[in-house]
Amino acid sequence: MEIRVTSLNTFESCPRRWFAENVLGLKLPNAAADEGTATHAVAERWLKQGKGFPGFEQAAREEVAKHPTLTEANITDVVRMAKRCVKNYERPLDMELHAEVRMTMFVGNHRLSGTADVLMVPIFPGEPLRIIDFKTGRNRKPTRQLAVYAYMALNTVATQAAREALVRYDWVRLGEVDEFQYGPDELAETADWVKAQVSAIDAALRGGEEAFACNPSGLCAYCGHAQQCPATRGEYQPLQVAPAEDLPEIPQNPELLTREMAEKYGLQLLAWEAKVKQVEDVLKAWTEKHGAIRAGGKIMGKMETEPSRKYNLKKVFQRITDKGLDPFKYISLTSTEAKKLEKEGVDLDGTFTLGKAQCRWTVKKDDAAAATAAEAASAAPATVGTSGERVDATLPALAASAQQESGKGNNQTASSVVQVVAAFGQTLKQAGAPEGSLTMARQAYRLAEAGKLEETFWDLLNNSVPDGLTPEVRAELVAQLETIERLAVPAEMARAS
Repeated sequence: MEIRVTSLNTFESCPRRWFAENVLGLKLPNAAADEGTATHAVAERWLKQGKGFPGFEQAAREEVAKHPTLTEANITDVVRMAKRCVKNYERPLDMELHAEVRMTMFVGNHRLSGTADVLMVPIFPGEPLRIIDFKTGRNRKPTRQLAVYAYMALNTVATQAAREALVRYDWVRLGEVDEFQYGPDELAETADWVKAQVSAIDAALRGGEEAFACNPSGLCAYCGHAQQCPATRGEYQPLQVAPAEDLPEIPQNPELLTREMAEKYGLQLLAWEAKVKQVEDVLKAWTEKHGAIRAGGKIMGKMETEPSRKYNLKKVFQRITDKGLDPFKYISLTSTEAKKLEKEGVDLDGTFTLGKAQCRWTVKKDDAAAATAAEAASAAPATVGTSGERVDATLPALAASAQQESGKGNNQTASSVVQVVAAFGQTLKQAGAPEGSLTMARQAYRLAEAGKLEETFWDLLNNSVPDGLTPEVRAELVAQLETIERLAVPAEMARAS
């Protein structure tokens, strides 16, 4: 079965919703998702159509017309977000840029798939691979999606240039970004998470519909399947607000409740809370654009509040001392600040006493359900494909590049020339060489890849060494040039034969 990367988070939050969407195929109309699809389409057309691109407004109008959930009112937002998207298509000189890159790899018996909006592969070794994803939603909440994309790209793209990945969520509606860097440790953790999720999905598929458990939460407010969901028994209406008098009567004496009744009311409580959150989000968006509203003797909207105070603790400490008071009666260390200190390596053992434990009403995640899912996953082990098990890595330009490199594999000497030229360029970059020198080194690298070790190749290499380098760096570059020259002669002879 093909499993989309974006659906893994859905399964983790609610297996039942994953089953409805990915097994039963119950795709409900979603204006927000369609607006995102239209935005991506306009940005992609701008990149691929060139002079044939009709302009952002016309392209947005055409894409919006393809979705029944959208109207002309969506065109302005699609244009604005698409223009922000295309700014990410500016290619750094030391990167190969690819847009809308589809990646697939096997995890156990299932095919994992995903599409990166922008994938940049470094030309020289030592630089991280970069991935950018456009997000058109209003909820700024990064997920594991790009961590999984980074893992897939580094294990399916035929490149030795990158070992780490720098990913960026571009919230094009909000005008904000979130960036994360993933090294070997983080990518190994991501691989374990992917394996666990796919194993749990596989176990549930073999267990049938009942194996996909419901997980009522605040996300129910955004789930179009809530009305048919067994957890809410069809009593949760996503698009309606039930009047208070229509709610089920709850006995005033808690002792009259059975456990079954209490659990049912608990599910309803979660659904109602989710509904309140949904209404709040809608009102926040509306009032931000149209202004505050009055309802029930209250004013609701975005209003200016008094600025918060940020105290200089050194000055406060001094002034308390000047008054002859004990500063430690007034200044305390919160648990949050203590955790920050511990992250900085400050050992706080022995500096605190434990207060009395308190029992109070709270709602938290059921760890027992998670443990059951983990136990089911362990019964169906899955193996994550490695770079040696690359399957259907459909990276258009990169796949062609990989085949080209594979064709050169019979000539180890030619391959060595490319590697040393790459190291030469990296030395220049680390030494802070000017952009002109780096550009010539990149051009020489391209010629080496193509096997064109001719006069232009040597001119580019020699002219790329700038003045003002330290003796150590210059000596290293000269040594690399001599190595390239030694390797290039037999490489040219082999190519000629």
